[in-house]
Amino acid sequence: MGNISVLAGRGRRAATVLLALGLMLYAAACASRYGTQTVRARYYSDCYAPIAQLRKDESARTSNTVAGAILGAAIGAAIGYSQDGGRGAAIGAAGGALIGGSAAYLITDNIQRKSQAERFAAYSQALDQDIQGLGNAVAAAKLVNKCYENSYLTLKEQYKSGRVGREEMEARLLELRDGTRDANVVLAKFSNEIAKNQLVYQDIKKSEMNKGAGGSRLAVFKDQEMQADQKHSELQHEIQRMKAISATMDSDYQTIHADSRSPHLAVIPVGLCRPAKI
Repeated sequence: MGNISVLAGRGRRAATVLLALGLMLYAAACASRYGTQTVRARYYSDCYAPIAQLRKDESARTSNTVAGAILGAAIGAAIGYSQDGGRGAAIGAAGGALIGGSAAYLITDNIQRKSQAERFAAYSQALDQDIQGLGNAVAAAKLVNKCYENSYLTLKEQYKSGRVGREEMEARLLELRDGTRDANVVLAKFSNEIAKNQLVYQDIKKSEMNKGAGGSRLAVFKDQEMQADQKHSELQHEIQRMKAISATMDSDYQTIHADSRSPHLAVIPVGLCRPAKI
């Protein structure tokens, strides 16, 4: 009877932890790191599509993180929620974080207890994920910038020629402005996440040097870091360009919005026809 009560007690504790962990992670999964989408893509859904895909990918990464954490906790509960069970839950959560692309996982005990070869394999995998993610973000930013800018210039021509009325012009300008703003928020937050990862990689490199890591391993690590740095710089450039495009659209929107209640036709300054080059 004693054994039964002990197992039952452990089972109850495991169930409690699983429930708490599940609720916490479920809440985290529901809240996007990029925030709520602030633009209604009515006229220019094609322009926003790359950002919508990034949001979708981020949601999938969050789901994988939650699944990994809950799976680890379930394994811990299955062995009676002993000390090993608690460690199993922590390892499962960390494993989920790696799937989600978190470099912080690399400095956990679960990784640092491994051999040097295994550690560097984990580092390389995480850096490859960042490089791939940065490449996708840069490509998305370039597509968004080109699409929104071309749509903006076309819209101005349509308005000047009378093919688009003032009310529609105002609505389209609002979407163009909000679309670029929303895209900028998503890309900037992604860029900040990568910047945090880069700090982790620098600490890892110093730590491995102190542990006597060979030059060949550090050289590969440094090469991947340089690739990530280059992609990160490209992303920063596109983000700044997007800010300039958005500012131009906002200026035109404010002009036509202010004049929308006036009897005279709103005139958009010619000098704002093309966003400033960065």
